[in-house]
Amino acid sequence: NTYRTSRPNPAPLERTVVTCVPRANGGVDVYGTTQSIHAMRKNIASSLDIPLSKVNCHWTYLGGAFGAHIHTGWIEPLCAFLAIKTGKPVRGEKSREDMFLAYGRHPMEIKLKTGVKNDGSFTAIAVDIIDDTGAYAFSGGSKMKLTAGFCLSMYRCPNQRIRGKTVYTNTPSLCAMRGAGNPQAHWAVESQIDIIAEKLGMDPLELRLKNHIGEGQTFYGQSTDVVCDIISCGTEEVVRKGAEAIGWSTRNDHETESLYIKRGIGMARGFHTSGAGSSTPSKYIMDYAGAIIKMNEDGTAVLLNASADAGGGNRSGYAAMIAEELGIGYEDVILPNGDTDTTLFDVPTHASRGNYGTGLAVVQAAKNLKEKLIKWAADILD
Repeated sequence: NTYRTSRPNPAPLERTVVTCVPRANGGVDVYGTTQSIHAMRKNIASSLDIPLSKVNCHWTYLGGAFGAHIHTGWIEPLCAFLAIKTGKPVRGEKSREDMFLAYGRHPMEIKLKTGVKNDGSFTAIAVDIIDDTGAYAFSGGSKMKLTAGFCLSMYRCPNQRIRGKTVYTNTPSLCAMRGAGNPQAHWAVESQIDIIAEKLGMDPLELRLKNHIGEGQTFYGQSTDVVCDIISCGTEEVVRKGAEAIGWSTRNDHETESLYIKRGIGMARGFHTSGAGSSTPSKYIMDYAGAIIKMNEDGTAVLLNASADAGGGNRSGYAAMIAEELGIGYEDVILPNGDTDTTLFDVPTHASRGNYGTGLAVVQAAKNLKEKLIKWAADILD
């Protein structure tokens, strides 16, 4: 079967905006909408051919993102350049029309061929993907490789083959959007599962449960270069409970007398990975996070961290983690808006990694701090 997807727009409520303020040392302070202040700093410094230390990007809350603010656009380096040259603050903002032209999910054509035994066991899966990246390789072949990995990560199969191409088209460049290659894969795979079940005369739910990848097995997390181990799996539980909740067993009992109004029940399953890390180290993609926790003299704690918050509330999560580890009140954790001069490197807040990827660094920093406090207290109190 062949499946084609379109190019919806992330359309975050807040449009891309940046304010650049010149510094006395010839550098620039940047306040912008980004899912990674450290990536923005690197991109602006590279674009303007100035030292990294001359660019200080500041953390700001985001009015939504959904992938649109992972990449540094064109107004950020332009405004930074003008601020340095004029010695004046410079502000740039994209119109809503600009936003629709600047972002969008990668449209793809996915050809999916699956071999199946009469008992529903899969014998072979072959996938061919053509990925449209727009006029520039903004995110390049990464989305194609993500889709490829997810196509092969839904169901067990002894023989697998993937072929993918990312192509340029005379259209605006594209970005990640809500799952980065994942929705394209699930749309194709889950649509075909229903066709296979119908041809075999099997319950589509049972066909899924018979073949799904689960605990003790591996899947491709962030592209085919990232192999992840499944250490826990609730797929069967959630599918069974979901089926009960929607009345799956009586799905054929909804006939209507109307020629025009019909009612049906369908189901599909999907999953996403948390973070860009790999159980087996990968030289292509890695997940990296850093956190500094400073204890104040009055027993409150300050977190210095670069992770973005696009409305998901991961900063609130960090405060709860620190409070739990240190045994202090949630309201006693202070979260200042950091910048690249004062925070450790942190990859973009994407790939469902905020509370998971950065959160692990926050928890480890809190554990280290607690260990020091207890040691000092023991020494002082003898």
